[in-house]
Amino acid sequence: MKHKKLCIAGIVCVLSGLLLCAIAYRSRGPELFAYTTIRSDGKLGNENHGEHHTYDIEGDFTTYKLDANIGEVEIVRGDRFSIETWNLPGLDEKGGTLEWSATTKGTTYTNTLTSKKDVVFHDLDPRIRITLPKTVRTVDVKNNLGSVQLENLTLAHCVVDANMGNVEVKNSQFDEATLDLDMGSLDFDGIVKKTMTVDCGMGDVDLALLDKPENYTIEADCDMGEVDMDGDEHHPHHGPALVQIDVNMGNVDVSFGG
Repeated sequence: MKHKKLCIAGIVCVLSGLLLCAIAYRSRGPELFAYTTIRSDGKLGNENHGEHHTYDIEGDFTTYKLDANIGEVEIVRGDRFSIETWNLPGLDEKGGTLEWSATTKGTTYTNTLTSKKDVVFHDLDPRIRITLPKTVRTVDVKNNLGSVQLENLTLAHCVVDANMGNVEVKNSQFDEATLDLDMGSLDFDGIVKKTMTVDCGMGDVDLALLDKPENYTIEADCDMGEVDMDGDEHHPHHGPALVQIDVNMGNVDVSFGG
């Protein structure tokens, strides 16, 4: 009887996994395989491999936006606004496998990274490091394939949309934040002053809130997984900062450091 129950449980897990894979492929499959298809001519590789560029950005910008098809992204606090790239072409160069561009509108500075479809992700290995001064108070990042890391940031507004990749937030403080992950885990280490919404399709959410637990109201909904609120299933406090967490498949772990 015991083995029969285990067998049934195993079959249910396999079927659930296949169903989730089908859902993921239906919603994001074309985007994923757009970057993992081997070209028919057999010419793999990144013509910009080994290139390293640094740009000092002049201007009174308060908002930074990044829209990337592919790449590893790091955004940190610094004294000056600068951009550093590896394995990418020069800014606004056209016609290559990867195209890296910049536009400005008012106090908003926007970078865009696009790639041809018939390439292999590990063959490209694009990396981007953005250093933002304290005058930049809003960050909006979209990355289709690759990780996003935010470190030592103090922001009024933060938006991260990661289709396939992990998101890591280190020693940062946000007034308001929206973190949306389709497939990937979130590791958050920081403070939320007003509101933060976390939506994770498939992956774990680990929040280390560097503040007192009574400063937060936390609502967590986990369809397939476990919720641990600093050793309990529910958060007993109703503080001024609201954190809402919605996970389809994965665990939620919340701890406090205040």
